[in-house]
Amino acid sequence: MQQKPCPLAASKPVYPALPPTSPYILFIGEAPGAEEERQGTPFAGRSGQLLRRIIQASVIGTSHAVGFANVELHRPPANRVPTPAEVRPCLDALISWLVKRPPAGIVAVGATAARYAAGLKGALRPHIGRLTISSGLGTVHAPLTTIWHPAYLLRMEGGRDYAGRYRECLDALATLMDRVTSKPTFETPWTHASVYPQGAFAIDTEATSNDDPRAAVLDMVQIAGHNPVSVKVLSTMPTGWKIPEETVFHNAYYDLLMLKRHGAELPARVHDTMSIAQMLGEPSLALKPLVRKHLGLNVVEHAELPSDTEARYAYAAQDAVITLKLFKKWEPQITSAIWEPSYNIERELTPILTQMSLRGFVVDHSRLGLLMRSTAEELDRCLQAWRRLTQADANPRSPKQVLNWLNTLYGLKLQSSAEEGLLPLKHLPLVSVILALRRLEKQAQYCQDLAGKERVTSLWDSTFVQTGRLTCRSPNLQQLPPPVRACLTVEEGKELVTADYGQIELRVAACLSNDVVMLEALNRGVDLHTQVAEIAYGCKIENDDPRRQLAKRFNFERLYGGGINKGMRILGVSRARVEQVESAWPGWKRFAQKTVQQVRRDGVVYTWYGFPRYLLDITSRDPKRRSAAERQAINTPVQGTAGQITKRAMINASRAGLTILHQVHDSIEISVSASDQNAEQTLLSSMVEAVPDEWRKLCPWPVDVSAGSHWN
Repeated sequence: MQQKPCPLAASKPVYPALPPTSPYILFIGEAPGAEEERQGTPFAGRSGQLLRRIIQASVIGTSHAVGFANVELHRPPANRVPTPAEVRPCLDALISWLVKRPPAGIVAVGATAARYAAGLKGALRPHIGRLTISSGLGTVHAPLTTIWHPAYLLRMEGGRDYAGRYRECLDALATLMDRVTSKPTFETPWTHASVYPQGAFAIDTEATSNDDPRAAVLDMVQIAGHNPVSVKVLSTMPTGWKIPEETVFHNAYYDLLMLKRHGAELPARVHDTMSIAQMLGEPSLALKPLVRKHLGLNVVEHAELPSDTEARYAYAAQDAVITLKLFKKWEPQITSAIWEPSYNIERELTPILTQMSLRGFVVDHSRLGLLMRSTAEELDRCLQAWRRLTQADANPRSPKQVLNWLNTLYGLKLQSSAEEGLLPLKHLPLVSVILALRRLEKQAQYCQDLAGKERVTSLWDSTFVQTGRLTCRSPNLQQLPPPVRACLTVEEGKELVTADYGQIELRVAACLSNDVVMLEALNRGVDLHTQVAEIAYGCKIENDDPRRQLAKRFNFERLYGGGINKGMRILGVSRARVEQVESAWPGWKRFAQKTVQQVRRDGVVYTWYGFPRYLLDITSRDPKRRSAAERQAINTPVQGTAGQITKRAMINASRAGLTILHQVHDSIEISVSASDQNAEQTLLSSMVEAVPDEWRKLCPWPVDVSAGSHWN
């Protein structure tokens, strides 16, 4: 009961909303707003909706019950900040409730709650500590954190600091949960015995460093069984060990690469909780935050680990056990009709990517040396041309100086010197020089990265791009310029075969939207880029006409959800012309509009195979964020499905016994014996059969296959 009446007691009180079960996390705010007063519950308005989204995205997730309260029970006039005299009796009442139902942790939401409930002064910064608040009715002790008020975040939405503030909230809640949840004990037995767990099991590896798995040294392997729960820790790898197909990993690519390098035989497919987490739309794919959020378990971090051998084995055992627990919780979802096709692609692709990272290309140093010399000579000529045109000691690598010279020399009003804005002006001498300089400097850097290497491989990632498209790094061979690619080859007696889908994304768009005009043109063998160029410019366009390239850029911009204004800039034609081009594919236009409406309703968009992408910003009040989400909604079904078709082609080729070296979005590179007469046809069949059966009936899916000694 309140010991003193609150000066605002004439207004309707909004009492705490506490969960029926314990333990729970209590979020304490400032005072009720209009919507909370109307509904009679704390955090009921837009701020409350954002707060609940933050909780769902955090490690708290659904693993802990949550409660909501305010330090002031009544709504202050004009939503002003309540005074100490108004808060004190309400805070006494809150403490009396919390003494009977103590929370496991408390989150002070915003500066006012932090000041009154936690006694923190000054500007709010996310803070972690321990709270003790008392009144004549009792004392409450609990771990405490503070987070930004969601109303403050809503005012910042779309600004450059929004993402950082949002992340600070998630980090503060993660730190709180570390304190709330007791440290784990390792009751799970582990052994060096030769007995392996029965049934499904998880594997985790420990390396001497977490750096590049192509070079790290394996320290130990942990194998966790589920029924009964048991763990086997290996300090050495069994000779010729064959990993079962139903094995569960978290970041299977890393572990398989480590195991393969140390003699294990890879399975055809594996389970990976990291892939599942991506399909769930988790903001973090790291194992321990996922376990805290979905299993409610606190886990030992590596930095907290004692140095003794027993603790190292216990830590190693922990990751294998929690990986298997996480998989068992998510297993029903990945077997659902909508998710299973996409998940099965990832299961079978991961061992293929592992093998690719161990193969790679052979570097032809003779060609590379010639290219490095010619690139350096061209760079020198470009720099001389730059100095001649600017007549000054200006820096061509400075975007600000480049922009100033272009505007001064040609009377332009450019706002940026980015490549996209310069391409339409490449007929101007200085623009041509700038573009050439940038191209050559990038080419020189790629050459330098290859120098001194006998063989070059990449690390692959299927989770980095949210559409599910494959990317590689260290180095990114997908972005190699053609002259540098030509310096890569295969072993003597081998041949490099490349298969490339023709206009795959446009064909996917035509089939997804069932656009009659696009499908009819494709069936007649019409080049869609040429078709669009002829509509845009009102004349016959040949394949080597530069305007076809502009039409190609515009077509891909359409698949990315670009609008009329962007089309006018790319094509250099009037609004009426762009609108005419837009209306030429009515089925695609309807599909794009319908997709945006569906994503606005559901918050998620899917590829043809059911791979999800979550786009919550599509209902954002910030126009830039909302527009970006709308473009992603249109593009994801196209780019994501095209990427999955290529992944299926890789799987088909691998099943057929082909040796895959590399992939560049819609092309596959393989190494074959120079005497193999069937490899090209096998690769062609693998590519064509990867396309959905019903789509092969709608239009042709041409694949260009070429062979040679070098990647060119």
